[in-house]
Amino acid sequence: MLSRDIKVGLLAYGAIGDEHNKAIQATEGLALYAVCDTNPERLTAALQISPDAKTFTDADQMLAQGDLDLVVISTPPNSHYKWAKQALSL
Repeated sequence: MLSRDIKVGLLAYGAIGDEHNKAIQATEGLALYAVCDTNPERLTAALQISPDAKTFTDADQMLAQGDLDLVVISTPPNSHYKWAKQALSL
């Protein structure tokens, strides 16, 4: 049993962002801690489901904060490797 929730970061909040957010909310032990997107309307949508999440418009800044336990990468497929490698390096 965990003593605290796993802090999840959503990297991009596109078409499937709400589904990822709802899945995190429905999973015991997970908490949406941060969400990043360059579109302010998508960040607003994320906050409607998870009002306590930190928001970022720069993925590097979100990852550099260093307090995420899990990152869900929802960027275009050709960028997944780059972001996964960076998230695992921190």
